[in-house]
Parts: sequence; C-alpha cells; structure tokens
Amino acid sequence: MDDRYKRIVNGIEVMQAFLHGSKIQFRSCLCPGSGWDDTEHPTWNWDSFDYRVAPLPAPTFEESVRAHLKDKIKDQGPCRTCGRSRRILTELYRKLFNEEP
Repeated sequence: MDDRYKRIVNGIEVMQAFLHGSKIQFRSCLCPGSGWDDTEHPTWNWDSFDYRVAPLPAPTFEESVRAHLKDKIKDQGPCRTCGRSRRILTELYRKLFNEEP
C-alpha cells in the first residue's frame, strides 16, 4: 500500500469511529511533533491536520486492583482442605472497596 492509500484508509476509520461515539484528536500536519488536542467538532481538514481516535486512559491503580481481585475471587475456588483462600480474598476486597465483589 502506498502512503496515500494508507492515509485514506486511516481517515475512513477515524471518521467511522467518530460516528460511533469515539473521541477524536487532531494535530497540525505542518508541525507533526506537536501534541494531540481533543476536538468535539472535527473539521476533517486532512490537508492541514492529522486526526486520530483518542487513546483510552490507562486504568487507575484502584481500578487495576479491583479488577485483579475480582478475577482472583471468580477464578480461584476455595482451598480443598480448609476453604479459606476465596474467603480471605473476598474479605480483603470488602475492606478495600466497601462492597461485595
């Protein structure tokens, strides 16, 4: 694929993502080293600007711990002899987040 074709395909993908509710960012083509800025109303001026779908924010530490613990509680059955491992994780989750997993 040549660069022009790649640019067209990328443009179509970005515009379709916008139609489906994704956030869009833009930057000047004249200064590609500049940072990306959010826009709610893209002008689709492809000669002057590059556009992309805004990257999703990284999960917070709390979100990561919450997801990890929930997965462990679901996937890890109780100990075959004492049944404690799941209960300990459940209690830890309750203490950290004041809710049921």
